[in-house]
Amino acid sequence: MGQRPMLRWVDARAAGPQRWGRWLFVAFLLAEVALIALTRLTAAAPNGGDLCRDFVDAQRLLHGQDPYAPFASCGDLHHSPHPPLALLLVVPLAWLPIGAAAFVWDLLMLAALGGALWLVWDELRPQVDPRWVAVGLAVILVWTPLQDTWLEAQIGPLVLLLLVLAWRARRHGQAALAGGWLAVATLIRVYPVLLFAYPLLRREWRLARGGVIVGGVITLVTLPLFGVPSYLRYLFVEAPGASAEWVNDAHNVAWRGWLGSVFVGSNTIHPLLAAAGVVGPLFGSGVVVALAALLWRGWNARAAVLGTVKDDAVWLLGIPVMLLVSPLAWPHYFTVLLLPWLVVLADAARARRMTPSAWLVVAAVTLTEVHALGLRVLLPLPRLLPWPAGVFVFMLPFYALLLSFFAVWCAVGQESGEIPKVLREK
Repeated sequence: MGQRPMLRWVDARAAGPQRWGRWLFVAFLLAEVALIALTRLTAAAPNGGDLCRDFVDAQRLLHGQDPYAPFASCGDLHHSPHPPLALLLVVPLAWLPIGAAAFVWDLLMLAALGGALWLVWDELRPQVDPRWVAVGLAVILVWTPLQDTWLEAQIGPLVLLLLVLAWRARRHGQAALAGGWLAVATLIRVYPVLLFAYPLLRREWRLARGGVIVGGVITLVTLPLFGVPSYLRYLFVEAPGASAEWVNDAHNVAWRGWLGSVFVGSNTIHPLLAAAGVVGPLFGSGVVVALAALLWRGWNARAAVLGTVKDDAVWLLGIPVMLLVSPLAWPHYFTVLLLPWLVVLADAARARRMTPSAWLVVAAVTLTEVHALGLRVLLPLPRLLPWPAGVFVFMLPFYALLLSFFAVWCAVGQESGEIPKVLREK
């Protein structure tokens, strides 16, 4: 007996981004534009949210001032944790009022998100019923980390696009280009540097050379614009200062944030056990374990065929790991998880069943939304909430990160036998 139509996983019409896919995609983008406009008009801070720091720094750069000098014009944001290249991207918007700049920035990030999703779809070509695609786009449309991205004018979708471009180039054997895209992502947000680890274990030297060349050229171009003192101030004052300022915040969902909630607390929650002295050793031990697991998985899979699910999964395992081991990770960082999540779900579509990894992805997405609902209940309450609120509600995105790690980890062993697109084309 056949399955009910609504439960049909595979559809013969879904061999690529055909007409129905284009219309769904256009509708998704138009709906996101409406949500961005609504967010800017009704919910966003008038100072541009988190964009305020970069906006002030960009204006200083235009006027020949030190962009990383101290400032106090962005509310409780007192440090600039973003690298020079990230600031340069904001410079063209520094001539606008900050509210208009934030709106334009969000539209640019929406274009990056759309490009990333389309490239992933075109590369994997999952044979999925159009109704399931519509459901997936609807989930992304209202997904809270993405809404936080628009609210705070964040750069996550651009980082996602760069990672997708690197992933796609690597699957097509364009190793140097992949390294170049990874280098750009690393210079915008430092943590993507972890994605060089697995290719290096496979001795993909062209990828490494591409990263070094592109990273070196960009650094040589930006260094005269900022000056050596500003670079040093970013490395040794601003980036560490931002981490120290926010590392114990209840919204920090990295491994270090979870430890802070349990053993230190914040102005929002009580700790489970006041033992700040154990946080450093536990954080260091967790980082070592996560990196060792990543390297062990990469070493064992170094002979995998380029572009297969096993190869993809081992490389993409670095994305949840880099968020877990980062001193700071906010829920809006989760936009970069869309790449490994979509690869896992596409493999489930090829297998014509919900694999364990696919269920873990669904659970991770669910936890992010439960977290958002929980915050709507807890944040209006009096301050200093009891510790379960921190461990079980504020830290739900941390558990989603762990689920994402295991989803990609398990995907290594449940390969569907896909032939890489680069080999199909040959």
